[in-house]
Amino acid sequence: VNLKLGYNFDDSNRVSTSYEVIDTKVNFDSTTPDDKINEANTLTHLANLTYENRNDIALTKVYTNYTEIKRDSKSSSGTSNFRGKVKEYGLNTSIDYLSSSNVTIGADYKDFEDKEMSKDYDNKGIFISNTNKFFDDKTIFTQALRYDRYSDFENKTTGKIGIKQYIIEDLNISANYGTGYNVPTIYQLYDASSGNIDLNPEKTKSYDIGFEYKGFSITYFNTKIDNMIDWGNGYQNIEGTSKIKGTEIAYKNEVVEDTFLNLSYTNLSAKDSKDKKLQNRPSNKFN
Repeated sequence: VNLKLGYNFDDSNRVSTSYEVIDTKVNFDSTTPDDKINEANTLTHLANLTYENRNDIALTKVYTNYTEIKRDSKSSSGTSNFRGKVKEYGLNTSIDYLSSSNVTIGADYKDFEDKEMSKDYDNKGIFISNTNKFFDDKTIFTQALRYDRYSDFENKTTGKIGIKQYIIEDLNISANYGTGYNVPTIYQLYDASSGNIDLNPEKTKSYDIGFEYKGFSITYFNTKIDNMIDWGNGYQNIEGTSKIKGTEIAYKNEVVEDTFLNLSYTNLSAKDSKDKKLQNRPSNKFN
């Protein structure tokens, strides 16, 4: 169930809010040979409040998000209760400059808390992203940089750079390179049955190269992940560098008036540092 409300004070100022409740019940297989069906019930509350100001120079947003998660699991190994909260506050400003360029700068703060285990950590971040268009918008150049400061983990700077080049109106090629940093969640760290307080953050490096023509596209992607977080009798880091790479072929277009066709095929290779296939990742996927 969700509710969204918004009010325009005038052409320049707007406030909006949303509230959502998600109630789920999931059955899943046992991890022991007793063949019992396990059960997990989760109740999630999501709330948002945003203020926007738009003027001749910039669009500025100030927002807060609140998430509350209550999860109760019953399995052959016992019961597990999780009471999580995430509080987020943020500010960002988007400024157009030159003829067709845009820069966005901002900051955010997030606090993660497990009420059941009385554990928490927080994250403060600042970021900047920039887009430039050249040669009648045929060349699009994007850059992004972010710095995160964690209370319980190593601080980290990540970034992304990309370019898209239109050869003709319906034909373009693109390339992107980026780094990432994914810290363990409160649940992965402190859950009574599967948590692991010794988990380290994941560090990723990835790039992709793409080609697109009239709705038909081919994309090659390659990602390397150090200390990948995975499941194995509880959450754990996969030692070394895991490699996920593949090719996606897709077609999305209007075949007749008001009727769209969306096809895709992905061939994926996902292996750990010992060249062993990573579990639960399909080698071939059709859509």
